[in-house]
Amino acid sequence: MRTRSRHKVAHLTVKFFLGLGTLVIGLICAGAVMFQMTGWGDAQYLFGPLNRYVLGVGSFVAIIAGAMLLNDAWVLRGVMKGKYESPTHDALVHAYQALYHVYLSKSERKGETKEEDES
Repeated sequence: MRTRSRHKVAHLTVKFFLGLGTLVIGLICAGAVMFQMTGWGDAQYLFGPLNRYVLGVGSFVAIIAGAMLLNDAWVLRGVMKGKYESPTHDALVHAYQALYHVYLSKSERKGETKEEDES
């Protein structure tokens, strides 16, 4: 099933703005924690005295998630333009076979038993 180009562009736009918003909110919350601006008045927080640490961990997670979404949108835009090439299945199989051959040759040098091929 092929998706239309317009759908891909809308998906990229949503992913970009979602990542940007998450990153900005994470940075704002991290700034609030860093400069100890979490204790406004006599407000009761859900986590009580641990509110500062929960906000710090949440902002750290938001920064990472936002950066990942932005990176994903950036790379996907480059893939759609044809800037990057993805490896084919045959190339991956060939690389796996080469690594397995290197593993077998090293195990033979160590004196370990060789597996018999069933082909």
